Amino acid sequence: MIGPNELGFLDALAAKTPTPAGGAAAAYAGAMAASLVILVARVTIGKQKNVRLDRKLEKIIAEMEECRAQLVEAVDRDSAAFMALLAARRLPPG
Repeated sequence: MIGPNELGFLDALAAKTPTPAGGAAAAYAGAMAASLVILVARVTIGKQKNVRLDRKLEKIIAEMEECRAQLVEAVDRDSAAFMALLAARRLPPG
């Protein structure tokens, strides 16, 4: 289910505003990819035929959770950096 935060991001991405834009969208897509890796690992853990992989899968989950958190943070950082660039461009020369 898509929650209101996700719809808000998609609405903001589709709006005629400078941010969020490509960098934020790429980071968001990366966070979704990390989430899918976590899903597959969680579904696989504990299955009899894959039990020898459980420890490795737990490590992958931890790494992907960290990656996802960094990418979610990058969404906001990218937008903030671009807004700062736009503000700097509006300054008078000199």
